[in-house]
Amino acid sequence: MPTRNVTLAISQQAHLKARLWAAQNDVSLSAVISALIEGLPDNPNAARAAERLHQQRANSYTPSPSPSPL
Repeated sequence: MPTRNVTLAISQQAHLKARLWAAQNDVSLSAVISALIEGLPDNPNAARAAERLHQQRANSYTPSPSPSPL
């Protein structure tokens, strides 16, 4: 099956923890992330996690100030 590259931005702490976990389990970080993404549709916790993300974004949303009239 063809593969696609994905760019991902995570905190340094999350990156370090994930790399350590992958190394301890003798797998690549790419394989770990790929397995997590491929398993999303079958993961019953994924919908709840997505809902939490939506709520966090809604709670942290601050509208841009309106442009001042000229």
